[in-house]
Amino acid sequence: MAEDEKEEMSVDLGGFVKFMLFLIAALLCVLVVFEVNDRYGVVEEADPVHGTLVVSISDDVEDEELSDSTQIRNAVEDGGMMIIALDGDWLDENFIYGYGRYGATNSEGYYYTLGTVLNFIASEGWQLVQGPTTGLAPYYLFSR
Repeated sequence: MAEDEKEEMSVDLGGFVKFMLFLIAALLCVLVVFEVNDRYGVVEEADPVHGTLVVSISDDVEDEELSDSTQIRNAVEDGGMMIIALDGDWLDENFIYGYGRYGATNSEGYYYTLGTVLNFIASEGWQLVQGPTTGLAPYYLFSR
């Protein structure tokens, strides 16, 4: 009976050694991947600050709740969120100067402010990912 126990133990020990060798090889592969990434920059790190812009359009909030011109400029440059109104006077006062040239004007020089704002944001390198009509969120979501 002692020989059978020794034989079972040696089989179990052999399986354990194989498992440990496999584990060591896998860890070495992971370390090599991280070293190659670190040395050659194969995978770039994500930059969450510049990755997403959320635009909320609301005409039924107080002016204090709307983004000011500084926040709008920073959001367009760096990403983040802005809450704006589509009122022409409010946009002229608070939005970035020159946005109006991104609108399609009619014969009297009037344009739709929503299209103008979205075109202006797109001209700054943002791509529209989602609009409120998709039903997922009541925002315009842009990414870079």
